[in-house]
Amino acid sequence: MFGKIGRISHYALLLSILAGAALLIAVTGCSGGDGVRTGTVAGWVFIGPDDYVMISADRTPPSGFTPVSGARVEVEGYSNLFSVTDSNGRYTIPCVPSGLQTIVVTIGERELDFPVQVTAGQVVFGGGHVEGGGEL
Repeated sequence: MFGKIGRISHYALLLSILAGAALLIAVTGCSGGDGVRTGTVAGWVFIGPDDYVMISADRTPPSGFTPVSGARVEVEGYSNLFSVTDSNGRYTIPCVPSGLQTIVVTIGERELDFPVQVTAGQVVFGGGHVEGGGEL
């Protein structure tokens, strides 16, 4: 009995270490080299009446809107910087270079793009609501 509990504890410890390492890489591994600093772009994608697509900083969809699952959200010009929305319509793209970036949302054959000002060490939600501070 105690052997199983010990193994479970070891697995939990190993998973905690791996999760911590992944977080550390995500936070420190985004410098981009040569002094390039990065931020994160996040938010939610909703679809409403007449197939109106909305990028939001709020996790709660407005009346008549529903989350879009499986939409591809990417940073234009950086094929490796993308996310796919989850069942709540949420996306998160870390390691986005600072400066004015264009975010492209693809839902099936449709594309929607919008500009976002990314600042090092901050999270930009939706179309421009910024949270956070300091550098990564």
